Amino acid sequence: MAKVDISIPPRVKRGQVFLVAVRLDHPMRSGLGKDPVTGRRLPELYLKHLEVIYAGRKVSWMELSPALSERPVVKFYLRADRAGSLVVRARNNKGKVIEGKTTVKLG
Repeated sequence: MAKVDISIPPRVKRGQVFLVAVRLDHPMRSGLGKDPVTGRRLPELYLKHLEVIYAGRKVSWMELSPALSERPVVKFYLRADRAGSLVVRARNNKGKVIEGKTTVKLG
């Protein structure tokens, strides 16, 4: 089952820059591998797009490629300008969307 896990500090101060770590649990196949039993080529299956929505605003968008490892961790920084939801949404090359959500708490 594909899923998105987001790791952030439990609380951040307004204006603080904090690290966001996102684990994308999704199979990654380049289309070059073969099934060990049948010998047939395995079709491409990889994450293609990633978007970050913080407090209702899209704050980042990334284009991914088949070269990304299986179960990758993507890290980036955000500035805490308000409390609110943090949503990370990924779309694979077949159009399937997986999403993770957490809340940024000020304190």
